[in-house]
Amino acid sequence: MAAGIYLFTVPLATYLTLTILFSISFISLGVAEIVFSIQYHKSLYPGVSIESRNKKAPVDTGAVSPKLTAYEKNLLLAYYCNTKLLQGLLRST
Repeated sequence: MAAGIYLFTVPLATYLTLTILFSISFISLGVAEIVFSIQYHKSLYPGVSIESRNKKAPVDTGAVSPKLTAYEKNLLLAYYCNTKLLQGLLRST
């Protein structure tokens, strides 16, 4: 109770303290997120550097379609289902 009354008597100091506290927490969380993403990348792609993953693959101009991963198939299926659902909703109105 006394701490709450003290905080109202010195609003500038309270504002500065909270500003510093939140800025330090945001910076530390940002750094932790970067570190986690690098570690997660290493566990997903062991032996592959981030630089080599960012290089563009050569364009395949052949008639054979590339094999899709399960993730890509799920994305296409979700897109197809959502498109059909929206078409059905638009027709019913």
